[in-house]
Amino acid sequence: MSERDNQYALLLGNYRPTMVIARELRARGYRVATGLDGFERGAALSRHVDRLWTHPKVDEDAAAFARALSEVLARRDDIRLVVPVSEPYVRFFAGGEAVLPRGVKAMMVAPELVEACLDKRRMMATAEAAGVPVAPFAEVCDHAELIGEADRIGFPIVIRSLSSSHRLLGEKAVTVEDRAALERLLPDWPEGHRALLLQRKASGPRHNLYFSAREGRIDSLLHVEITRTDRLDGAGLAVEGVAGATDPALGRYTAAMIAALGYSGIGCAQFLVDPETGATCFLEINPRYAGNHAIPAACGLDLTDRLLDVCLSLDGRPDEGRQPHRTPLRYCWLAGDLLGAKVAWRTGQVSNGEACRWLGRAIRARWSAQLDVGFDWRDPLPGLLAILDVLPGIGKLVRMWKISPGRFAKDSL
Repeated sequence: MSERDNQYALLLGNYRPTMVIARELRARGYRVATGLDGFERGAALSRHVDRLWTHPKVDEDAAAFARALSEVLARRDDIRLVVPVSEPYVRFFAGGEAVLPRGVKAMMVAPELVEACLDKRRMMATAEAAGVPVAPFAEVCDHAELIGEADRIGFPIVIRSLSSSHRLLGEKAVTVEDRAALERLLPDWPEGHRALLLQRKASGPRHNLYFSAREGRIDSLLHVEITRTDRLDGAGLAVEGVAGATDPALGRYTAAMIAALGYSGIGCAQFLVDPETGATCFLEINPRYAGNHAIPAACGLDLTDRLLDVCLSLDGRPDEGRQPHRTPLRYCWLAGDLLGAKVAWRTGQVSNGEACRWLGRAIRARWSAQLDVGFDWRDPLPGLLAILDVLPGIGKLVRMWKISPGRFAKDSL
């Protein structure tokens, strides 16, 4: 019996990577508990999860969540890992708002790296200094500066809050095509924003480079191209794409960013690449588990193993440096695709016929894909719940079921 067989890892942020991480931690000898808070509830039904924890939502009452966490860690001395999965929990731990007992580790990228990666202005400056291509940008603090810098940078431009936790007009970012559109959209400075970040809009599909690194050196890397998202404008979440050989230029740019940051842990670097001109634009590094963590897991990157080794100060796996063993790999996300079609239809972005064509594309993508990032036949309940959740009519009935510890779920932590 492994010494970890009676030790728990507590996963926070219940959404589609959670069930994959649970499976990977079980393989390392841990028992797994997961919190019930999250946009996608299904991980609570995973066969790899042993117990459930009901707790306050961190983005609604961080102080209440901190107290609840302290209480459960004091009561359960068998919890040895706390794993922030979704961004609100990563932010919470990076902000130093929780003090973990001796012997309990937060399995995440170092807080100072998280803060650096979430600072959009700092990351763009880091990219410029490292010779990584980035579209012209500027930080502005009032309306006059907004107009002036927009004219200087050149349209079309993308505008977002300086803080990635804040939304602008309900969106993570908004795009304006010209000066007139900018003045219509933002006739005055938006309330609640101390600064905004402007950047000239870059074109082309998004490319994700999943990586693990130690002390500024990459030890594993996977290139994934996104061919379709859940938004008509190509923004939003990936619903179809392919994992394949790493583009040499993107590999060099990712390595340069990792070296500049002295990065240890796992993450995902994102770029836009114009397919006609080859022009490349660095977007960001997500210093956490990606929503599509199932892709690097299926390709053999073992990111959970590598992050755990970094956090526990263990030597790397003996296979360190090997290349992913399963590429090319076509992937899809059926539940996200269906939700994208439903939202676009309900908001009038697509007609009935266009919605039907969208559904056809979703079905074809699922038929040709080797991996659905939200569904695993070996552990089907989480993915099935996610699909049922988004179906018109059926979803409303399914969401009436509030998952809680008890007869139809796992025991409470």
